[in-house]
Amino acid sequence: MEPPREEKTMPSQRPLRLALIVASISLAIAATPLTTSAGLTSPYVRKSLVRLAPGITWEKGTARTSSGVQAVQVGRIDVHESSVMIRALLSNDRVVNLEPPTVNANRNSKPGEQAMIATNGDVSTVGDWGAGAHPPSMHIQDGELMIGTICGRPTLGILPDGTAKVDLIKNKITIDMTERLPGWRGRLYTAGINRVGNSNQIVVYTNRFGPSTLTTGSKIEVLVEADGKLTSNGRVTGRVVSVTKGTNNSPIPNGHWIVSGSGTRADPLKLLEPGDRIAVETSIDLADPVNNCGPGEPAPESWQTLENALGGNYFTAYKGSNIAPTAGEYAKGGVAAPRTNVGITADGDVLMVVVDGRQANYSIGMNLIEMGQLMLSLGAVSAFNLDGGGSTVMGIRKPADPSRLVISDRPSDGRERNLTQALAAFSITTGD
Repeated sequence: MEPPREEKTMPSQRPLRLALIVASISLAIAATPLTTSAGLTSPYVRKSLVRLAPGITWEKGTARTSSGVQAVQVGRIDVHESSVMIRALLSNDRVVNLEPPTVNANRNSKPGEQAMIATNGDVSTVGDWGAGAHPPSMHIQDGELMIGTICGRPTLGILPDGTAKVDLIKNKITIDMTERLPGWRGRLYTAGINRVGNSNQIVVYTNRFGPSTLTTGSKIEVLVEADGKLTSNGRVTGRVVSVTKGTNNSPIPNGHWIVSGSGTRADPLKLLEPGDRIAVETSIDLADPVNNCGPGEPAPESWQTLENALGGNYFTAYKGSNIAPTAGEYAKGGVAAPRTNVGITADGDVLMVVVDGRQANYSIGMNLIEMGQLMLSLGAVSAFNLDGGGSTVMGIRKPADPSRLVISDRPSDGRERNLTQALAAFSITTGD
């Protein structure tokens, strides 16, 4: 069993609402006041800088807070460099299998495509290797939508041309049954893709979840032979193979979906028959910051085609302002702890930042307000919090040892944890 992790709470509404309220306010009048007890008392100072690959640098430095000197590591990723690719990596390519982030990034490297720097990803349920292991945010890897969520999360999105974007984003996921029911609107709203559903919800499972749905209780589970992979925005059709009522934990063959549901919302699934054709339709919405799980609005076209994406729980900076939650808004965020943040600069470059913690005479860690100030000082315009505590880790491929990524920081557990995701910057090279 994994030891408890930090940063497990879903975003409250107040910090998300502040994210938009302060979007046009300058840093000098940021929504969250910076004080000596909640802010940097001395600015970040770079101590070393290493060029890992064209467009990818790694630096180490220090900053001081009221807790003392903090050890900081920063990956700067120039997304305008054609040989750079940022990828979100699902552990073992499955939701239910955990993996250390550096192992994940090493596994996804190959000749001509090498991960040069990596961190941990989003938060996940404490010590859960099963159905509940999924991160709360969407996960898109190499164009495939592997985890979809209908609740908004601060999200890093990478477009096919390498452009990076950050905003409060959610998936819109519907099932089209109009072929079976042409006289009825025939569209069912789902609670997500490859995540645990509650009662009276519908969830779509693909083989990216695991070998079976791991559902419990009495479900309607529809096996569908899919015509393709799900993406951030599109329509993929499939043929119904079987409809089983009062079941659970159905196997998921490769190239198939399981549409699983319970309660009255799932009743229309009972009308399906083998041979029917249905479709799963997906798109990206901007979430409502007051009700991040409520109806959103369509995201700009530039958000609709994502090549890679992952999210976190709270913004630490948004459009140039520090909007990190106070301790009163999010108790765990007010504690000095190891932290991992990701952000984008005004030029659209990506910052991957870790601060070590829980280690006296080395680095105690930062609260989220301090992280917001640090991210802004590093040049971030918008940034958000990934998993922290013992999950915080950074790995780099050292020029002196290019065979693999190695851990470059000091995880507070004394080792690297098994986690659900990694975020990695790759260097792409071609032969002569």
